[in-house]
Amino acid sequence: MRGAPLALLASLLLVACGGADGGGETDTADPGNDGLVGQVLPALTFHDPVTGQEVRTADLAGSATVKALLINASAGWCTVCKAEAPELAAWHADYADRGLSILYTVFEDAEGSTPTDGFAKGWCASLSLPFSCLLDPAFAAGGGLSPYFDHDSAPLNLLVRTSDLTVVYAATGYNADSAALLQGKIERLLGL
Repeated sequence: MRGAPLALLASLLLVACGGADGGGETDTADPGNDGLVGQVLPALTFHDPVTGQEVRTADLAGSATVKALLINASAGWCTVCKAEAPELAAWHADYADRGLSILYTVFEDAEGSTPTDGFAKGWCASLSLPFSCLLDPAFAAGGGLSPYFDHDSAPLNLLVRTSDLTVVYAATGYNADSAALLQGKIERLLGL
């Protein structure tokens, strides 16, 4: 009985930090993600502050080398996003040469404002990520990844099959269970 209040507190923290279902333990992790699984991802364009180039999801459609695309949306104020970063780096190390591409985007800085190129570069460096932190120029105006999730529940993870750009997983939040679920989906998509 003494563990019940602790379990309730843990559940409330998961809901507050990671969406209504505790961080993505199902294909549609919270009400903001309902209906995304099975949909074709529209063309999205991100800005790489390191190279100055645009990164387009449409360029990966039908790729012979990229089988799975993981799009992550994080924020500078998000402690859960920081906790998830080592997992993303490990997946990059384990699966990039097997066909996984990660597009890691930052939609707000630590103050909740539109991030600058400098913030994105610094954020990526502080998390020791082996890939660029991209900016979503359409986000602030309600475009880009903005329509796909409740901005107060981060991170967002969309797993996309590149053969037809179909969303196979959509969730907000992060915890060990959601990470294991997402990793399993990545591995199945890669044929491992």
